[in-house]
Amino acid sequence: MFKQLCCSKYRQELSEHELQLIQQEVNDAKSFDLACISLSKFEFKFLDTIDDSDVKDKLFKEYYHVAQKARDEMLKLCVRLAEKLRDEHRDSFNVGIKHMWSYRNLAPADEKIPFVMIQLIEQRCQKISERIQCIYKLKKMKTAYSDNDEYLFLIKNFE
Repeated sequence: MFKQLCCSKYRQELSEHELQLIQQEVNDAKSFDLACISLSKFEFKFLDTIDDSDVKDKLFKEYYHVAQKARDEMLKLCVRLAEKLRDEHRDSFNVGIKHMWSYRNLAPADEKIPFVMIQLIEQRCQKISERIQCIYKLKKMKTAYSDNDEYLFLIKNFE
């Protein structure tokens, strides 16, 4: 039961930080306008067959809007899936905690989980949270620094 509880806490923290990372990536992607990509309407071979420039412009704009809408829908789906996973892991951990406390309260006196053991489990779960936070702090730093040498320097000094 205790190993399962710690694994559940690990999955809960991991999914929470993954969700935050995905949300940050989504916000970054939303601020990135597809228009700044150097896509010229003349780079599309199928447009070369069309002589009318108004039709070319209209098709290119339609293509652009469809691509933007598809990107936005995919980003929303990623966030929803990450939220669902986070909620499942949080619920699983909470059920495990409730089960542990109910077992302690309902078990016969000679089979009760010592309170010290519960405190150790809580401390272990806290250490798991801190470890995951540290890992994701480094992941965020990695994405903030484009130069790998600078990132490696930070990692070496962090240890």
